[in-house]
Amino acid sequence: MMSPIAFLVVLPALLGEPRQAEAAAPTLSRTFALDDVRGPADRTGIAGRIDHMAYDPATARLFVACVANGTLEVIDLDAGTRAGTIRGLKEPQGAAVAGDSVYVTTGADGRLNRFDARTLAARGSAAVGDDADNVRLAPDGRLWASFGGGGPGGIAPFDPSTLAGGPRLGLPRMPEGFQVHASGAAIFANLPAGKRSTADGSVVGLKLPSGERLWERKLSGRAGNFPMALDPARDRVFVVSRVPARLIVLDARDGSILGEAECPPQSDDLFLDPRSGLVAVIGGGTLPSGEEPGGAGASLDLFAVDAAGRPARVGATPLPPHTRTGKLVEGRRALYVGVPMAKGRPAEVREYRLPDRPATP
Repeated sequence: MMSPIAFLVVLPALLGEPRQAEAAAPTLSRTFALDDVRGPADRTGIAGRIDHMAYDPATARLFVACVANGTLEVIDLDAGTRAGTIRGLKEPQGAAVAGDSVYVTTGADGRLNRFDARTLAARGSAAVGDDADNVRLAPDGRLWASFGGGGPGGIAPFDPSTLAGGPRLGLPRMPEGFQVHASGAAIFANLPAGKRSTADGSVVGLKLPSGERLWERKLSGRAGNFPMALDPARDRVFVVSRVPARLIVLDARDGSILGEAECPPQSDDLFLDPRSGLVAVIGGGTLPSGEEPGGAGASLDLFAVDAAGRPARVGATPLPPHTRTGKLVEGRRALYVGVPMAKGRPAEVREYRLPDRPATP
């Protein structure tokens, strides 16, 4: 049987390298108002903060974790209207869809909660750990959720039908963004030094199911590496650091750094669009002091990545302050971003159309 590392090595040769594309920027298509989504400022300094999202293709519903509001908001993208709200959640942070259910992690009580994706009825919950955060659906059908808070952390697997847990992958710090390789052979995780730390972060690759360390890459001079995306066809790992704000491209096989580029500040989500090969970075901006999230530089930027793995910005669209999270829905050619409330404007989700541009040779 081919080893996980061998699989990661041969896949790029089979599928070829990406081609560059001509410059373009996302365009605003629709806006969904979330008039009653608000809440106090938390450790980020953002009032009414909106966290991660999930999409259910069976119902065309977008699920939005509104951490400050304690709700999971539901938007019907076909109808263009809100379809419901799940209330009483204790700091909802991550969301994922599996089968006929939507799952949401709640940081304040450290749980993974299951709801019917159509009726929104509760279907149980399971303990994850302190500050339960991101949740991902793996190729084998299992769900993985990160946890850790201010101490050691890890990533825990769950059976989506029963919420039964399995052997956990222990890590020395709270993992932030993480992704499971499409082969199911590896999982990659960001390990920043802390929520607000300016010390160097690192990225790790772990073998599945054993959790054996494949590699660890220290990001020298780079802190606050939170979001992550994968390009499994070319075995690349994309991460964004916040101090300074950089999009960094790593080789998934050994963690070597292939290239990096300046990107919007305070990002909490980035995505690879497989059709165009572009990487989208959502950044919420910083104040001139650089100490707190704010208005300067909030932007949705697109990057092309060359054959050597070097990113270059090819388009940018300004965003309202504190817009840091979203969801790419490739089939709809759209990226949805969560915009927190501001004085004189309610919270909203914005739909940005992705450029469907032909790649140039």
